[in-house]
Amino acid sequence: MQVRMGVPDRDPPLVALVGPTGVGKTSVAITLAERLGAEVVSADSRLVYRGMDIGTAKPSRDERRRVPHHLIDVTEVDQPWSLATFRRAALEAIDEIGGRGRLPLLVGGTGQYATAILDGWEPPALAADPELRRRLEDEASQEGAPALHAQLARLDPASAERIDSRNIRRVIRALEIRMVTGMPVQPRARTPPPYRILRLGLRLPRPELYARIDARIASMLAAGGWTKSEG
Repeated sequence: MQVRMGVPDRDPPLVALVGPTGVGKTSVAITLAERLGAEVVSADSRLVYRGMDIGTAKPSRDERRRVPHHLIDVTEVDQPWSLATFRRAALEAIDEIGGRGRLPLLVGGTGQYATAILDGWEPPALAADPELRRRLEDEASQEGAPALHAQLARLDPASAERIDSRNIRRVIRALEIRMVTGMPVQPRARTPPPYRILRLGLRLPRPELYARIDARIASMLAAGGWTKSEG
């Protein structure tokens, strides 16, 4: 377990539970929340969508009855959330929970989402351009990620140097910002978060983690009615 304390005692507390997919964050979060009087703020980029239950490891109805959860099932799949949208909603939820005398427990999920809160990222508020994004995704699919990254290197060399060519989503977002605004992507601004932060990091030996992920996938496929004979 990794523990890191944040800013001075005058600031309200925030506990963050992070770790890789399949490590058991949900069950640990439920146990912690029940013992500490906490409410969960999800930092997962897929759990925000209604209807995306299979394949996302969304907390069960029983788990959500036991412990209040925030930022789960809050939008539709055709209304995608940006990092900026998540950050704004998460900060509002954290402050609202703390204002009621409860402890906010940030559970991720999506590393970029959790880091935006814990490290005080201020992502660009530029709204997504769905048509441009689809075109860039098509280019990545047809020509490959390296070609898309090379395009970014021509338009915005500094961003291309920062962004791994394999991270297609970040490459596309950087291209989108450059093409829409005509300006290169600025390095992320950071503002120290106004919380006393306790970070709890979960981890397992790789063989055990991979076995858990394999079992989870099999369970999800079964829940969706899929079998090997159908595949």
